[in-house]
Amino acid sequence: MPNTPVSICEGATALVTSRHTTKPERDSVIGLFRIFSSCVEILAEEELLDVVAAISGSGPAYIFQFYKSLVEIGNELGLPKSLAHSLVLQTGVGSGLLAKHDPTISFDEMIENVCVPGGSTEKGMKSLKDAGFDVAIRNGVRSSLRANKAMGVESPLSC
Repeated sequence: MPNTPVSICEGATALVTSRHTTKPERDSVIGLFRIFSSCVEILAEEELLDVVAAISGSGPAYIFQFYKSLVEIGNELGLPKSLAHSLVLQTGVGSGLLAKHDPTISFDEMIENVCVPGGSTEKGMKSLKDAGFDVAIRNGVRSSLRANKAMGVESPLSC
């Protein structure tokens, strides 16, 4: 299940191979997907493809919605829309690259590194938590997962 960033060779793809798939066949398929996906994983269970679709397939839309909200509030608070857009995009790209740079650092540690105790980011994070930010994300992913599973019942080629 690739995601839309494959269109610029920055995708994330997970797939399942049959137990009858030979190592050369598997390596060939992985090599093909690596042309447009930097993250290619073989899943142990086919059922996990629905979860992959809910996280990675739908993930770009969730991230774009977050970006859109940041741009809109930046503009509401007085930033020119083009500047807010540029700041949000670079913040997203830079944050993603920072997380990718050292995958041994947890997201909690990364958040902690940004938040100064009692500071504005800590207050903003508390507000997001209090507003149900994490719950909203989890609900969105679960809703997507239910839809993926329902499509899978209708057709084996639904993803």
